[in-house]
Amino acid sequence: MRRSLVLSLLLILSGCAGPLPEPRDDRAWVDLHTMMPIDTFMAQRIDRQRVEDGRFFQVPPGPHALEASFQFEIGGGGMLNEPRRLRCLLTVNHDFEAGRRYRFESRAMGFQPQGWLYDEQDNLLARADVSFCGP
Repeated sequence: MRRSLVLSLLLILSGCAGPLPEPRDDRAWVDLHTMMPIDTFMAQRIDRQRVEDGRFFQVPPGPHALEASFQFEIGGGGMLNEPRRLRCLLTVNHDFEAGRRYRFESRAMGFQPQGWLYDEQDNLLARADVSFCGP
């Protein structure tokens, strides 16, 4: 009974994340990447419009503002305090080109989130602005 419950739960959860769509030639594709596997970095908005899939951005050519949610762990500040998760919104602005791939990368230095946009050759294109941070 317990085994079938676990298997059923795994099957249900595996259906939540479908395969990524194929990148379109008439759009720019932006992957999201974070340095630590326990951190979460998810696409939220393109030009203040919500995205359907938080795993990537796919934008038409031209200037756009990409907003992503970055959740990371911070120390509790003492021996008895548990680590906490902090959620920040990072926004990067760039003039995107169709058919190109980009990487929006984030990391935390202590309590301070940081983000960068890179092209396919790992050239730094833009630094992200932090628009909000809170629990």
